[in-house]
Amino acid sequence: MRKEVTEHEVKAREAVLREFLEIADNLERAVSSWKEGEQKDVKSVQDGVDLVLRLFKSKLERHSVTAIEAKGPALRPARARRDFASPQRRCVPRTVLHELQKGYRVGERLLRPALVVVAKSAARLAS
Repeated sequence: MRKEVTEHEVKAREAVLREFLEIADNLERAVSSWKEGEQKDVKSVQDGVDLVLRLFKSKLERHSVTAIEAKGPALRPARARRDFASPQRRCVPRTVLHELQKGYRVGERLLRPALVVVAKSAARLAS
C-alpha cells in the first residue's frame, strides 16, 4: 500500500513538472531566437514573453494556484509578509504601499506570502 501511494505521488509530481517544462522550452526558444536574430526587435520579444507568461499563469490556475491581492488599506498578516516599512504622513499605518513579490495560495492554503512595503507613521519609525 505504501509503495502504491509513493508511486502515485511520483506520477503526480512528474505530470506537473512536465507541464512546466513546456514553459521552459518556450522561454529558451524566445531567448535563442532573439540572440540569433539580426534585428533585436524588442516588441516581438515582449510579445513572446507575454505569451509565455499567460501560458504559465494558465497552468498555475489549472492547479488551483492563485495570486493574493496584497495591496490595500491594511496589512493582512496571514497573506503578506511585511519586510519593509516606509514612513508616510498621509497613509494609515500598516497600509500596503508596494508589493515587491506576489503571494500565492493553492485553494485556501497559503503557498507563499507576499513580500510588501507597508506604511509606518514617521513618529513610530523613529522609535
